[in-house]
Amino acid sequence: MNEVVPRKELERNAYTAIGGVGGGIGLLALRAVAMSNPIIGALVGGGLVLAGLGFSKTKEDRTAGMVATGAGIVTGIAALTGLGSGLMTLGGLGLLGLGGWSIYKFLKGMKSRQ
Repeated sequence: MNEVVPRKELERNAYTAIGGVGGGIGLLALRAVAMSNPIIGALVGGGLVLAGLGFSKTKEDRTAGMVATGAGIVTGIAALTGLGSGLMTLGGLGLLGLGGWSIYKFLKGMKSRQ
């Protein structure tokens, strides 16, 4: 018989799933923008860096700000040199995989609570 999964663990799995899938789709979309038009890709990357630095001012939003800043830097590098393209693809697919695994764990945990 399956044991009941605690609510906190279910919440963590749900947040990880949403963040992983959303982040993976976002990173792959940024890669597509960076590769399709280098000028727009560099502008989007620069905008992300500025937005991420703006988010980083409060302690609660520091992690999200640093992630946005990192994504902006990699987007700018990929747009201008093409070097970050593979890294963005790998990161996007990795985040999608993490999100998918977390969705599976969340659904499995929900089933054990029924």
